[in-house]
Amino acid sequence: MNTVVKTTERQTGLSCPKCGCRDLRAYYTRAKINYILRKRICRHCNHEILTRERIEN
Repeated sequence: MNTVVKTTERQTGLSCPKCGCRDLRAYYTRAKINYILRKRICRHCNHEILTRERIEN
C-alpha cells in the first residue's frame, strides 16, 4: 500500500528571480562595516543577483 504524505514546509533561502533555480554561486564577496556584499550567479540561466547580508553582533 502506497501512501502519499503532503508536507506544507515553506522553502527558505535564496532562489533566482528569473528561473526559480536554487543553485546560486557567489563569485564576488566584500566585507563592509555593517554587512557583507555578495554577487551571485544562477548556474542555470546565468542571471546575476546582488545581496547584502547583515552582520549581527
